[in-house]
Amino acid sequence: MNRVADVLQGTPAWAYALFALLFWLGSRRFKASTIPVGRLWIAPCAFIAWGLVALVQRGGEIDNVALHWLFAAALGAIGGALPRMVVQIDRGRSLVRLPGSVTPLLRYLALFAAHYALNVAAALQPQMHDRFMQWDLYVSAVGAGYFIGWALRFAQVYRRAPHTELRRSDAAPSASPMAKSASITPTASG
Repeated sequence: MNRVADVLQGTPAWAYALFALLFWLGSRRFKASTIPVGRLWIAPCAFIAWGLVALVQRGGEIDNVALHWLFAAALGAIGGALPRMVVQIDRGRSLVRLPGSVTPLLRYLALFAAHYALNVAAALQPQMHDRFMQWDLYVSAVGAGYFIGWALRFAQVYRRAPHTELRRSDAAPSASPMAKSASITPTASG
Protein backbone atom coordinates (compact mmCIF):
# COMPACT_ATOMS: atom_id res chain seq x y z
CA MET A 1 0.00 0.00 0.00
CA ASN A 2 2.92 2.34 0.73
CA ARG A 3 4.24 1.72 -2.77
CA VAL A 4 0.95 2.87 -4.34
CA ALA A 5 0.99 5.99 -2.17
CA ASP A 6 4.62 6.64 -3.16
CA VAL A 7 3.74 6.28 -6.85
CA LEU A 8 0.77 8.64 -6.53
CA GLN A 9 2.86 11.18 -4.60
CA GLY A 10 5.64 10.94 -7.17
CA THR A 11 3.26 11.59 -10.05
CA PRO A 12 3.77 15.12 -11.38
CA ALA A 13 0.86 17.55 -11.15
CA TRP A 14 0.69 17.89 -14.94
CA ALA A 15 -0.14 14.17 -15.20
CA TYR A 16 -3.15 14.62 -12.92
CA ALA A 17 -4.22 17.69 -14.89
CA LEU A 18 -3.90 15.83 -18.20
CA PHE A 19 -5.84 12.87 -16.82
CA ALA A 20 -8.62 15.19 -15.64
CA LEU A 21 -8.74 16.97 -19.00
CA LEU A 22 -8.86 13.71 -20.96
CA PHE A 23 -11.52 12.28 -18.65
CA TRP A 24 -13.61 15.43 -18.98
CA LEU A 25 -13.28 15.54 -22.77
CA GLY A 26 -14.03 11.84 -23.14
CA SER A 27 -16.99 11.79 -20.77
CA ARG A 28 -18.57 14.75 -22.58
CA ARG A 29 -18.77 12.53 -25.65
CA PHE A 30 -21.13 10.01 -24.00
CA LYS A 31 -24.12 11.70 -25.56
CA ALA A 32 -24.57 13.36 -28.93
CA SER A 33 -23.45 16.97 -28.80
CA THR A 34 -22.76 20.01 -30.90
CA ILE A 35 -19.40 21.58 -30.13
CA PRO A 36 -17.03 24.13 -31.66
CA VAL A 37 -14.68 22.51 -34.16
CA GLY A 38 -11.73 23.92 -32.20
CA ARG A 39 -12.67 21.97 -29.06
CA LEU A 40 -12.74 18.78 -31.08
CA TRP A 41 -8.99 19.22 -31.71
CA ILE A 42 -7.87 19.48 -28.05
CA ALA A 43 -7.29 15.78 -27.34
CA PRO A 44 -5.84 14.92 -30.77
CA CYS A 45 -3.38 17.82 -30.52
CA ALA A 46 -2.40 16.76 -27.00
CA PHE A 47 -1.62 13.21 -28.10
CA ILE A 48 0.20 14.30 -31.25
CA ALA A 49 2.31 16.71 -29.20
CA TRP A 50 2.96 14.02 -26.58
CA GLY A 51 4.13 11.67 -29.31
CA LEU A 52 6.43 14.24 -30.86
CA VAL A 53 7.89 15.24 -27.48
CA ALA A 54 8.63 11.57 -26.76
CA LEU A 55 10.46 11.33 -30.08
CA VAL A 56 12.52 14.47 -29.46
CA GLN A 57 13.39 13.53 -25.87
CA ARG A 58 14.37 9.96 -26.65
CA GLY A 59 18.08 9.35 -26.52
CA GLY A 60 20.02 7.08 -28.79
CA GLU A 61 20.73 7.09 -32.49
CA ILE A 62 18.17 9.45 -33.99
CA ASP A 63 17.92 7.47 -37.24
CA ASN A 64 17.06 4.26 -35.41
CA VAL A 65 14.68 5.97 -32.97
CA ALA A 66 12.94 7.90 -35.76
CA LEU A 67 12.53 4.75 -37.83
CA HIS A 68 10.87 2.91 -34.95
CA TRP A 69 8.70 5.95 -34.17
CA LEU A 70 7.60 6.36 -37.80
CA PHE A 71 6.73 2.67 -38.11
CA ALA A 72 4.59 2.74 -34.96
CA ALA A 73 3.03 6.08 -35.99
CA ALA A 74 2.13 4.64 -39.41
CA LEU A 75 0.33 1.73 -37.73
CA GLY A 76 -1.53 4.18 -35.52
CA ALA A 77 -2.41 6.40 -38.51
CA ILE A 78 -3.98 3.45 -40.30
CA GLY A 79 -6.11 2.77 -37.23
CA GLY A 80 -7.13 6.43 -36.97
CA ALA A 81 -8.06 6.78 -40.62
CA LEU A 82 -10.23 3.67 -40.87
CA PRO A 83 -13.24 4.24 -38.61
CA ARG A 84 -16.39 5.56 -40.20
CA MET A 85 -17.22 9.14 -39.14
CA VAL A 86 -20.79 10.33 -38.96
CA VAL A 87 -20.90 14.06 -38.25
CA GLN A 88 -22.87 17.14 -39.15
CA ILE A 89 -21.01 20.34 -39.97
CA ASP A 90 -22.02 23.99 -39.67
CA ARG A 91 -19.14 25.81 -41.37
CA GLY A 92 -20.62 29.27 -40.76
CA ARG A 93 -20.63 28.81 -37.00
CA SER A 94 -17.64 26.40 -36.93
CA LEU A 95 -19.70 23.74 -35.18
CA VAL A 96 -19.71 19.99 -35.48
CA ARG A 97 -22.39 17.57 -34.25
CA LEU A 98 -20.98 14.29 -33.00
CA PRO A 99 -22.86 11.14 -32.10
CA GLY A 100 -22.62 9.94 -28.51
CA SER A 101 -20.00 7.29 -27.79
CA VAL A 102 -17.91 5.92 -24.94
CA THR A 103 -15.08 5.13 -27.40
CA PRO A 104 -13.25 8.49 -27.13
CA LEU A 105 -13.03 8.19 -23.34
CA LEU A 106 -11.78 4.61 -23.56
CA ARG A 107 -9.21 5.56 -26.21
CA TYR A 108 -7.92 8.56 -24.23
CA LEU A 109 -7.70 6.60 -20.97
CA ALA A 110 -6.06 3.58 -22.61
CA LEU A 111 -3.29 5.73 -24.08
CA PHE A 112 -2.86 7.66 -20.83
CA ALA A 113 -2.82 4.44 -18.77
CA ALA A 114 -0.21 2.86 -21.03
CA HIS A 115 2.07 5.89 -20.70
CA TYR A 116 1.52 6.10 -16.97
CA ALA A 117 2.10 2.39 -16.36
CA LEU A 118 5.31 2.35 -18.40
CA ASN A 119 6.70 5.41 -16.62
CA VAL A 120 5.81 3.99 -13.20
CA ALA A 121 7.41 0.67 -14.14
CA ALA A 122 10.55 2.50 -15.29
CA ALA A 123 10.71 4.38 -11.98
CA LEU A 124 10.18 1.24 -9.90
CA GLN A 125 12.62 -0.92 -11.88
CA PRO A 126 15.53 1.34 -12.87
CA GLN A 127 17.44 -1.59 -14.37
CA MET A 128 14.63 -1.89 -16.97
CA HIS A 129 14.25 1.86 -17.54
CA ASP A 130 15.50 1.87 -21.13
CA ARG A 131 13.28 -1.06 -22.12
CA PHE A 132 10.16 0.58 -20.63
CA MET A 133 10.98 3.89 -22.27
CA GLN A 134 11.35 2.12 -25.63
CA TRP A 135 7.83 0.78 -25.21
CA ASP A 136 6.66 4.22 -24.11
CA LEU A 137 8.07 5.62 -27.35
CA TYR A 138 5.95 3.09 -29.28
CA VAL A 139 2.85 4.06 -27.31
CA SER A 140 3.56 7.73 -28.00
CA ALA A 141 4.04 7.07 -31.69
CA VAL A 142 0.92 4.93 -32.02
CA GLY A 143 -1.12 7.58 -30.19
CA ALA A 144 0.27 10.41 -32.31
CA GLY A 145 -0.18 8.39 -35.47
CA TYR A 146 -3.74 7.45 -34.58
CA PHE A 147 -4.72 11.08 -34.13
CA ILE A 148 -2.84 12.16 -37.27
CA GLY A 149 -4.83 9.55 -39.20
CA TRP A 150 -8.01 10.67 -37.46
CA ALA A 151 -7.25 14.33 -38.31
CA LEU A 152 -6.74 13.51 -41.98
CA ARG A 153 -9.99 11.53 -42.01
CA PHE A 154 -11.88 14.33 -40.23
CA ALA A 155 -10.55 16.90 -42.71
CA GLN A 156 -11.83 14.72 -45.55
CA VAL A 157 -15.26 14.38 -43.91
CA TYR A 158 -15.35 18.11 -43.14
CA ARG A 159 -14.66 19.05 -46.78
CA ARG A 160 -17.32 16.70 -48.15
CA ALA A 161 -20.04 17.25 -45.55
CA PRO A 162 -23.13 19.16 -46.62
CA HIS A 163 -23.77 22.33 -44.63
CA THR A 164 -26.20 21.91 -41.73
CA GLU A 165 -27.53 24.64 -39.44
CA LEU A 166 -26.50 23.70 -35.90
CA ARG A 167 -26.86 25.22 -32.44
CA ARG A 168 -24.15 24.91 -29.81
CA SER A 169 -25.91 22.70 -27.32
CA ASP A 170 -26.67 19.08 -26.62
CA ALA A 171 -30.08 19.49 -28.24
CA ALA A 172 -30.86 18.14 -31.66
CA PRO A 173 -29.62 20.26 -34.53
CA SER A 174 -31.97 22.85 -35.99
CA ALA A 175 -31.52 21.68 -39.52
CA SER A 176 -33.84 21.68 -42.44
CA PRO A 177 -35.25 18.30 -43.47
CA MET A 178 -32.87 18.42 -46.43
CA ALA A 179 -29.74 18.55 -44.23
CA LYS A 180 -27.78 15.34 -44.10
CA SER A 181 -25.03 13.91 -41.95
CA ALA A 182 -21.66 13.42 -43.53
CA SER A 183 -20.79 9.79 -43.46
CA ILE A 184 -17.66 8.61 -45.15
CA THR A 185 -16.77 4.98 -45.04
CA PRO A 186 -13.19 4.16 -45.94
CA THR A 187 -12.64 2.52 -49.30
CA ALA A 188 -9.57 1.14 -50.94
CA SER A 189 -9.05 4.42 -52.74
CA GLY A 190 -9.98 6.78 -49.88
